[in-house]
Amino acid sequence: MNNDQYKRRSYDRETRDQNSHGSDGGRAQANKYDDPPNSRLFIVCGKSITEDDFKDAFEPYGIIEEIWVLKDRVTNEPKGVTYIKFSKTSEAALAMEEMNGRCIGSHPRPLKVLIAHSRDQGSRREMNEEERLVRLFVVVPKSMGESELREHFNQFGDVDYVSIVRDRTTKESKGFAYIKYHRMSHAAKAFEACERSFKPVFADPKPQKSGYHEGNGGDRMNGPGSTTSASTTASVSAGYDMLSYMDTSHSMSSPVLSSTRISSGDYLI
Repeated sequence: MNNDQYKRRSYDRETRDQNSHGSDGGRAQANKYDDPPNSRLFIVCGKSITEDDFKDAFEPYGIIEEIWVLKDRVTNEPKGVTYIKFSKTSEAALAMEEMNGRCIGSHPRPLKVLIAHSRDQGSRREMNEEERLVRLFVVVPKSMGESELREHFNQFGDVDYVSIVRDRTTKESKGFAYIKYHRMSHAAKAFEACERSFKPVFADPKPQKSGYHEGNGGDRMNGPGSTTSASTTASVSAGYDMLSYMDTSHSMSSPVLSSTRISSGDYLI
């Protein structure tokens, strides 16, 4: 990718993040399943795990609004995929961090717990998928520097890096910045509890280099001071590739799937 192409893609990404602050947002309006953002879990699990099992295991992390156990429409047998909707992003983040790889009760199969994609994101998961969950885009006073910004956001968790968007020529602040955390639960706390003047949103992942292939050693996830390794990223993404065909937020209306919800026991989609 030449320098002009990278500048253009970087500008487009910043524009998308800026647009999300407007009344129309430049994006599809979030439906109830994606409000607040990243508050819904996508879980690959054993087919014998029931709604009550999930409720007992995940309720300690926050208020569960709904649980969907996806079932075959013909046989009504569980598909081994479940969605859990929390009332807050930070609750879903903590549940994901604590429950991924764990077993529920006497069920021997470890859970694969991910943050579900929103409807406008679709089902494809990128190599730098994790970045969208740990990086915030914020509005900042043009007089504010990196150290002051870091000090405010460090109260919510360990900040990986702070990057103020600056004019390439004058080096003056454009009034926007990116805050990247090591953990999603910390980013979620900042998203919910930072000063509202920052108008935080979860940032789009950085564009990947053209021709990027898993295992080539490249790591587009890393920003200044990042400690995330390429091998970790590739390992996580390998799991995403196998699951992406199932993790589609449109599956609620799929002709081959149905679901039950704890908030309305007789509700079938």
